[in-house]
Amino acid sequence: MVPQRAEIVSPATLDISKISHQANILYFEIQKLESQKLLRSLAIGYLLTQAKALLSNGGWEEWVSNHCTFKRSMADEYRFLWEHRHELFTALSIPSLDDQIFIDRAGGSQSQPVGIELVECQELNISIRQALKVIRQNKRSAKKQRNTQQLYHRIEIVISEFGQLELDRLITQLHQDFQQSITKISVREVYRPYRRKRIRPEAV
Repeated sequence: MVPQRAEIVSPATLDISKISHQANILYFEIQKLESQKLLRSLAIGYLLTQAKALLSNGGWEEWVSNHCTFKRSMADEYRFLWEHRHELFTALSIPSLDDQIFIDRAGGSQSQPVGIELVECQELNISIRQALKVIRQNKRSAKKQRNTQQLYHRIEIVISEFGQLELDRLITQLHQDFQQSITKISVREVYRPYRRKRIRPEAV
């Protein structure tokens, strides 16, 4: 059933009985409208974050199932989007938007429009799937960068703790171990095509 536009609710007066209604309206708008999908998705994420905080332990899944037009997995994705909104803005090179914009949108009010410089911003039209993909790619890149920095730090520690002769010996040993590993792999690959299965007598 298509949710009807309700009376505008102030964010300050939102309660658990009204949150799902507002979230369903925004979800319906996302399906039908092409513009500013990201703003509506973030508003839903804000609403659902507030709802989960109001619910008792173990009541989240049942509440979503009984009151929302989308599944629990989707509800969790909206909350994840809201939690990582600032990372998303950075990855998309969008100036960090004031949270009040999403809070007002969550309450049904659009009295505080997006700044004029973002009205035509195409990034605000991306879907939640695209937004989540950007966040996860950004997290993977950050993790790789941290791992590289940690590796460099460990190398610096090794260099500071060992003398030049000891370092030369370690490098030579690592090179030999590497060459042996490569040789074993090469030999295995050379002989693999010549391995034949035994032919059973009854198959002849």
